[in-house]
Amino acid sequence: MGGKYITEKERYQIEAYLKMGLTYDEIAEKIGKSTRTIRREIKRGTILLSDTHLMEYYVYCPDHAQLKYEENKRKKGSRAKIYQDPELHEYIAHMILDEKYSPEAVLAQIKRENKQFKINVCIRTIYSYIDKGILRGVESSDLPLKKNERLENPGNSPNEFGMINDFVLREDRKK
Repeated sequence: MGGKYITEKERYQIEAYLKMGLTYDEIAEKIGKSTRTIRREIKRGTILLSDTHLMEYYVYCPDHAQLKYEENKRKKGSRAKIYQDPELHEYIAHMILDEKYSPEAVLAQIKRENKQFKINVCIRTIYSYIDKGILRGVESSDLPLKKNERLENPGNSPNEFGMINDFVLREDRKK
């Protein structure tokens, strides 16, 4: 058997073999795919046409099949790598929801405890998973501070020159 997916060239071969009257088994053998794959492909690419007498008939169209394949592939997307390690998934969700850790603190805790998981993720990936709803039950509202939200601290606001005045006079420290 050949590769997993049917190529555009193979779709045109299927069309020609169908016009020649070959069976699904014969087409599968010639292309090097399973009969089941050929059946699914023909079902995907079959469209309804009508002739000049408005008689309707079904025909396999390789262009239509290719468009449907590309559309389905685009919709599918890639699977999030967090699904490869359910233990890490549960750990991150637990730390954020129950322990009230931020994603940064979760990764720091993993490093501090020298925990070993099947995969590694970065902070941006965790935030992406939260935004997309991939981390079960975790939403951005569960985070200690929402992404891009700053604490208001009037003492550390930029002055007219764009500099932050964060020094404190000795007299003020004692108060």
